[in-house]
Amino acid sequence: MLFTIAGLLINCIGICLLFYYGAPSSRLPENTGLSHSVGVSKSLNSTSRYGIALISLGTVLQVVGTVVLSIYQ
Repeated sequence: MLFTIAGLLINCIGICLLFYYGAPSSRLPENTGLSHSVGVSKSLNSTSRYGIALISLGTVLQVVGTVVLSIYQ
């Protein structure tokens, strides 16, 4: 159960990062009106990738928590 709860919390953090920073992209579309320098764009991209990694880790922890709970129950 601890793995499941930790997985849910990590998923929430990853989802918040993705909503705030957006999905990773190699470039911004022309029509967004947003202009970032190369450094800021790379920072946003890496932070978005951390969000995806956290969502993946949270999902794995939820699966592990479910499997462990079913084995020891």
